[in-house]
Amino acid sequence: MPKRNFTIYPCHHDDISTGIIEKIFSGGTSQSKADDTKRHRIVIVEEDKNPQFLQRQPQQFKLNEAIQPIANKSNLTSQIKSNRPSIKMRIFTGSEDEDFDQWLNEFEAKSSILNDENQKLRFLKAFMGDRAKEYINSLSSSQIDTYSKMKDELKKFFQKSKLNYLYTQLPNFKKSNEESLGLFANRVEKLLKSIFPSAEKIAIENMSVDCFINGLDTETRRMVRPRNPTSLRKALLYAIEYEAEKSAQLKYRSLEKNMKELKLPQANSHLNESFLEELKNQFKKMKYQCDFYSKTIENLLQEYFQKESIDSYTNASDRECKSTKENFHDCRNCEEPLEAKLYKFNRSSKHS
Repeated sequence: MPKRNFTIYPCHHDDISTGIIEKIFSGGTSQSKADDTKRHRIVIVEEDKNPQFLQRQPQQFKLNEAIQPIANKSNLTSQIKSNRPSIKMRIFTGSEDEDFDQWLNEFEAKSSILNDENQKLRFLKAFMGDRAKEYINSLSSSQIDTYSKMKDELKKFFQKSKLNYLYTQLPNFKKSNEESLGLFANRVEKLLKSIFPSAEKIAIENMSVDCFINGLDTETRRMVRPRNPTSLRKALLYAIEYEAEKSAQLKYRSLEKNMKELKLPQANSHLNESFLEELKNQFKKMKYQCDFYSKTIENLLQEYFQKESIDSYTNASDRECKSTKENFHDCRNCEEPLEAKLYKFNRSSKHS
């Protein structure tokens, strides 16, 4: 049966016995010159003709007027979505090498735009993954029904997990070949303070000394441990002294070997032997004044005294020994300040 195009008629469902309405819009222009806008009609597929229905006056309307409520609703929805707060955060998986405190501080800084605690709770749950998500799912709803409760539960679990992981790393905590002694000492101190945040200072100091010495290479460890350093700074100083001495000895041996390999004329053998002996004596005097020693001490001073006042080590030359009242000597029976020893070594290497 052919289709016939009709405009919309004000009719009831009873007026069309077997009519099927398809939502197909066809354009048509008004014959009036005053209104040249397009009018859209609905195609009606009619099987049984109804003359009374066809005699009714058509009701025409503009498409933009018909869809205006829908457009308003769409704009309202998009406006609501644009006003909805959003946070960009990395997912916290709960792995052992992740720092939960650092992640939580970042989350709270970015979620400060949220005034509702329930929103914070939903966002916090959304940014949990893997092991962290499994732990949340294992808790009862009463344990995590508020943001503060959930935050406390996560802190207790992941802070303890992090501490256990760090504690297991202590036996394998070693200095790398590319790492300086000063940076390694800083790393040791930071690690122990993170594992034992509430421990007393003297306990942290003792553990730092043991951890630092154990992390040194075998040869340096054998030279530092018998001197029984009472603080991390002294252990660091002893290690630097030995490393500098070892480096100077290696340089001296290399120079001595090169001198022995020189082919000197036999006629001047006595003169050459005297000259070689004089060179040996000069090399021995230069042993503690090599460039490596000076650079090592300067790096140590920059690392450990950058936060202290300038007077604390520039005036170190005024400090005296507790037993002999002398300035700058090698007496091991007294507790010479570390700053004074470092200043002395650095000054001697520069003025040599």
